[in-house]
Amino acid sequence: MKYALYAFGKMITLVLRSQMQNQVQTMASPFAKQELIL
Repeated sequence: MKYALYAFGKMITLVLRSQMQNQVQTMASPFAKQELIL
């Protein structure tokens, strides 16, 4: 049970992180995008 909750939380953090990165990329200039990649 504990492991399932842990995996679920990890999945949520991954989704939130990817969503945040998408938002940053849409808002940011190409230079800021390059900085994120580096």
